[in-house]
Amino acid sequence: MGAGSVEPGYCARRKADRPCPPVVDLQQRRSAIPIITLVEPVVETCVAELLDHLTIARAHFAGRSLADLQGFIATHPERIASLTLVCPTVLNPRSLAPLGARLLVVTGDHGLGARRVRAVLPDLPEATALVLDDYAGLTWADLAADRGESIDAAMRELHRLHDALPAAGLREQEGEIAGVSFRVRGAGPPLVLLPLDLSPGQWEPLIPALSARYCTISLGGPLFSSVASLEERGRSGYMTVVRLLLDALAIRPGESVLEV
Repeated sequence: MGAGSVEPGYCARRKADRPCPPVVDLQQRRSAIPIITLVEPVVETCVAELLDHLTIARAHFAGRSLADLQGFIATHPERIASLTLVCPTVLNPRSLAPLGARLLVVTGDHGLGARRVRAVLPDLPEATALVLDDYAGLTWADLAADRGESIDAAMRELHRLHDALPAAGLREQEGEIAGVSFRVRGAGPPLVLLPLDLSPGQWEPLIPALSARYCTISLGGPLFSSVASLEERGRSGYMTVVRLLLDALAIRPGESVLEV
């Protein structure tokens, strides 16, 4: 062999008496790793299933993230009596167009997200907009605690302008349907509250006022808002693939792995 060359099976190491780690051919081991097919739940189907379970044909909706209801708007626009989006970070006028005047957008008067939202409001001429003075509505903000009175008043006015819904007639209850957790409080027309990005609990400062007029149905779970993006990593199967790969390599204590 020439200088600097290494014969097959030889491992350059500091201690000559230490056994060389086995060379693993990943091409040969590839067949040992099963292919995982994941079926992710469809948000709009799960929301519809929940409403059917509660025997609610139509309801008012409120939340923060358009992504939570975008599919439901496309597939079940007739079930949305109104939609209030509280300080969303983005708006898609094409997705919201079917709602027409049934849409209320609450946003701040400064900040990147608020500027982005206000820039597209002219593309939703029938929608109602409420701009909160001296407020940015940041992702981590407690919107209902900070500006609950203004949000409540705007929602009340929006609902007054549209057809009245019948009382839901539901008892107070908690449960989970199709992966969606829910909590029912109050009496009156149904008002579905989606998380304000971080947690369903962010609506709590407004629940006493809202449940005095509506049957509030607070939703939660891994399908909504920021929690959905975190859960998506788990549903992607990434960690399962990593574990299977490590099992296939059969690494023994004291051996090292170099990932390139």
